Amino acid sequence: MRGNGGNEENVEYPAAYEKVIAVGGVDKNAVLTDESATGEEVELVAPGSQILTDGAFGGSLVAGGTSLSVAHVTGAASAIWQKDLSKTNGFVRDLLSDSAKKLGDSKCYGSGLVDIKYALKHYKKYADRYSQIPCETGEAVEEICPENDSVVNTFDDVNLVEGRWNSTGHKKLVEEGNKLSGLQVGLTADELRIIKDACARVDGFIDHGVNEEISMYHFRTATKNVLHGKYNYVSTMRYLFRVCRKIYDSPEGTTVSSCCNAYSYNPHTDKADLDRSIPGSLRAAIQYMTSADIQIVNPSGISWQKKRGLRVLGMLMHVVGDTYAHKTKVPLRALNENVFSRDMNIGYTWEGFKADVQKGMMFNKVNKYFKGATYEDDDNFYRYRFEAAIKVSNNVLRHFVAKLNDIAIDGALKDGLIYDENRYLCEETKLAYLSKHVRWEFNDKNRALVAGTASFNPYTGEYTSFK
Repeated sequence: MRGNGGNEENVEYPAAYEKVIAVGGVDKNAVLTDESATGEEVELVAPGSQILTDGAFGGSLVAGGTSLSVAHVTGAASAIWQKDLSKTNGFVRDLLSDSAKKLGDSKCYGSGLVDIKYALKHYKKYADRYSQIPCETGEAVEEICPENDSVVNTFDDVNLVEGRWNSTGHKKLVEEGNKLSGLQVGLTADELRIIKDACARVDGFIDHGVNEEISMYHFRTATKNVLHGKYNYVSTMRYLFRVCRKIYDSPEGTTVSSCCNAYSYNPHTDKADLDRSIPGSLRAAIQYMTSADIQIVNPSGISWQKKRGLRVLGMLMHVVGDTYAHKTKVPLRALNENVFSRDMNIGYTWEGFKADVQKGMMFNKVNKYFKGATYEDDDNFYRYRFEAAIKVSNNVLRHFVAKLNDIAIDGALKDGLIYDENRYLCEETKLAYLSKHVRWEFNDKNRALVAGTASFNPYTGEYTSFK
């Protein structure tokens, strides 16, 4: 069996092989998820969104994706097969398909939603008749198993949120930013699909390994992780906004390179060689993202020029998400809330960790202290970080829909601050800054000082103070 996530237009290999069951995912309302591909190869669907599963250190998290859908179908197949291990894989496969609950277009849902309870209910009759019907006769074996007309159970949101700041989390960030209560953006469903897909793919995992190496090169290696919140995330966000706006508004056929070259960009790494190389690498990454080489959802009704602009906007949304995942402040209250494992990596102690948090530690420094830790990438860990990122995403998207050519990113970040019910500032929504993180092209110290109300000075790391 193989999940069929990735390119939403086609089922890819190995899921497309005849001997493989291609499994799609559905959400809590039994609607196909964004990650699911469509095509004649789709055989079954199973839950693939908001799946409660085990997390690190005995905790729980909620995840999504067609890989989790496959686990449901695998479990159902195992339950059928264990009744009689002499049965063929064809028997198990046919029973799964014939007992599934039909949901809609077979290219989207295949035979339908896997239903192990219904399959086991009709197992004996199916097994008795199945051996009497040679496959080559073409007789409809589904007549052995009455059509599944049971009501599909749907569910409210689970209490936990998506548990990883991965591709699913990034898509959810865009989706929630678009519909933030009282500040709805109004992007069309197709525009949103393009932005979400591009946003998720900046992580570099494209087309299930087909383009992974070149994607990782453009989106991580060559650009030195500036698309993941490293160095001057303010200047990076602003540059991407201006470029996506120019591409989107330019006449059809305008080159992406000319739009990229219309604005200057400096990552302010304090390393002359990187300050020279990263701008060119970021422009190359933008050209790669906007090329036909990268397979991103391609709805009709939107011009290719505008689609390319929306793809770059997706890149910007990824920077927003990763900035809040990695560059926010570990709150002092965390030291008293028993949220960290005491299983420390060699060379680190709890007392040392505590002292560093008290000095001002960013989340991207936490994982080095603990064995197997994934705290910074867990969007359920100090949830206010993710909620702040949603607010900033909403701000950026509203600027785009308003057709503005520029955006004050530092102001958007300030608007991301969150206060608790007692009106105390949630420290985990504060972002690390010094001059190079908030200055624009002209080292605007006053702008930096204004942004300082929303930021903090990390005691260590890749920063330098004002001169």
